[in-house]
Amino acid sequence: MLTDQVYTVCKKIPQGKVTTHKEIAKALNTKAYQAIDQALKRNPYAPEVPCHRVVSSTGNLHGFKGKRNGKAIEEKKYLLKKEGIEINSINSRAKHYYSLWKKLLRNDMNWDSIHDLIAVRILVNSVTD
Repeated sequence: MLTDQVYTVCKKIPQGKVTTHKEIAKALNTKAYQAIDQALKRNPYAPEVPCHRVVSSTGNLHGFKGKRNGKAIEEKKYLLKKEGIEINSINSRAKHYYSLWKKLLRNDMNWDSIHDLIAVRILVNSVTD
């Protein structure tokens, strides 16, 4: 079942690291992004299955415990900071790579910058492997 596979992948995210919904989907060879989101939203195994370590591809915290703001997001921020993850660095780094990716798709990117995209793929893959 996809939900169990999502939890298995999520358990592999080391403390102090984050990954994205998209990378979990790639690890599971699926494009069922909404199903992944729903599995994480309904995670009954937290904190053993650390769904708080999953953020959006654009660097937003996305959600936590089925909420996208308020106390739940503050709790997610607290858990990530407790593990040594700087929230501003997640947002700015992810937005930078998302911007590069969009430029590449529009053919507006200088190919000398491609090493940035390769570096982020290695970083994100190392979290989901």
